[in-house]
Amino acid sequence: MEYDKKVYPNFTKAQKQQARQMSTLNYLKSLGYTFKKVGQQFRGCEHDSLVIMRDERGWYWNSRGIGGSNVLDFKIKIEHK
Repeated sequence: MEYDKKVYPNFTKAQKQQARQMSTLNYLKSLGYTFKKVGQQFRGCEHDSLVIMRDERGWYWNSRGIGGSNVLDFKIKIEHK
């Protein structure tokens, strides 16, 4: 499968590692998303079907049927980067 590098630029190894280690919760907050703690998870205020797991890395967007284990997954699956 080929893809257009202008649409899907490659990440460096350092960027991939950084994205895997950072908090998805903090990353999304930096983009303007807000969350409320519900039990041991965090639920999006703007998108209540967006859930961040208690480890603050794993996430699942119920209405889209998409999830991942870190920021890199979010950037690829949701932001298409």
